[in-house]
Amino acid sequence: MLHPLNPPDRQCEDDLFALIELQRKTLTYALNHNQFGFDTFRIFMGDDFFDWFEDGRNNGQRDQKKAFNNFHQNLIALTKFDAAKKQTILDDFDHDQNFYFHLDDHDFMFAFSPVISAAHENAKACLNSFYEFLSWGFPAILMPSGRVFYRQDIVQSYIDRNPILVKVCPCCDNSWPEPDRAHKTPYTLEHFFHKDEHPTICLHPYNLIPMCRVCNGRRGKKEMLSPKDDIDLSIDQIFHPLERPVRKHADLEFRSRRLEPEIMRFVNLPTRIDDWQIAINAYEDVYEIPSRWQANWREIESAASNAISYAIQGVGVPVSRIRFGQELDRIVETFMRDYGRYQYPAGRWLIWAKTNYFDALYSAHVESRGLNNTTST
Repeated sequence: MLHPLNPPDRQCEDDLFALIELQRKTLTYALNHNQFGFDTFRIFMGDDFFDWFEDGRNNGQRDQKKAFNNFHQNLIALTKFDAAKKQTILDDFDHDQNFYFHLDDHDFMFAFSPVISAAHENAKACLNSFYEFLSWGFPAILMPSGRVFYRQDIVQSYIDRNPILVKVCPCCDNSWPEPDRAHKTPYTLEHFFHKDEHPTICLHPYNLIPMCRVCNGRRGKKEMLSPKDDIDLSIDQIFHPLERPVRKHADLEFRSRRLEPEIMRFVNLPTRIDDWQIAINAYEDVYEIPSRWQANWREIESAASNAISYAIQGVGVPVSRIRFGQELDRIVETFMRDYGRYQYPAGRWLIWAKTNYFDALYSAHVESRGLNNTTST
């Protein structure tokens, strides 16, 4: 993720952890029973959960019924496996919940994988069903917050904690699309570690990240720990939006023979001793950010040019070279502090252009105002 994000608020976290506990309880039910029974399931899970489950399975809309019945059928199948396999699944689930505390641990590995056994595959379907159920909401009686809990509540919690989200996508710095009839919100929740590979953390608050649909679609099925088929990374070799955002560890580099950049890429920050090139490469493989910015260069150039024109208009003319350089520095400071469409790449470009093409940049904006380039101090 390009920009740093704060995690969801405490109320949202509490609700998600309550759902994680219900997931665990489901796996424990399968461990303790050799076959599914409605009576035993009611007793084990409690009346409130069971009544909600039965209502969705029998009385929900078409997609809702399908989701609840899919959960039911996979839970039936899971109960029939031997106890050792089911115990392994529960142990793997507990192990993976602690991933966030091991982001700097080179030896940490997720334990659960759907390919381990057919039992794991059934468990995956049961676990991921809980994320699907968010489309229709979990009843207030099951939630610590006492509210009906929807997927959109997670998004809203992120918005409340992160003002950036009302302006730009934290992954690509582009503006959020307008909501439409098909999509009531411009946001989508991305599983940073894919729920197909890591269903044990499909509801973990630090694995659900809001981003625009373009970023979500560009990523597709790519997995952060294996961005390419022949590459496997450890958890400490990748960026994480809540702990290690890209802009804290990487610089945006431009290479060009003129003011319009021909190459744009992320590189290690020159001020950092540690090497994040592997993480940079993985980020580019998954989200393709610099190449997308390159394709939209006119918008980035416009963001920089408009900011310069506005700044110069405020100080009057003629503008000296020294004052022009000072205004560029102020623009960059604003772009790095505030958020707007493509302000981050535009700000990084202004830093680069001031260092490498200051004369051409200054002349271009003097000429754009119909002035003679006669002031130098």
